[in-house]
Amino acid sequence: MIPSDGPHDRRGEHIEARHGRRARLSLLDFQDFAWLAADLVSRGKAAYAGDVQLRLAAEAIIHKLGESVPGCRQTWSTHTRRFRSDS
Repeated sequence: MIPSDGPHDRRGEHIEARHGRRARLSLLDFQDFAWLAADLVSRGKAAYAGDVQLRLAAEAIIHKLGESVPGCRQTWSTHTRRFRSDS
């Protein structure tokens, strides 16, 4: 997991300035859960297949990744529409 300074964590301040606090916190959650998923994947397919707890942990992380996305959805939808109209 990415180290954090707790309430003084400055990661993603540029996101908050442009898209708001909710988008920043959602992206930080997504990033943290992605790091956890990467750790599970690094253990290999054999470890995953042979360990029920590892499979349940992976499922929980996938759910958490999905839960972090709605906080960004409106912001990214607006940004994507604007980007497409610029081209």
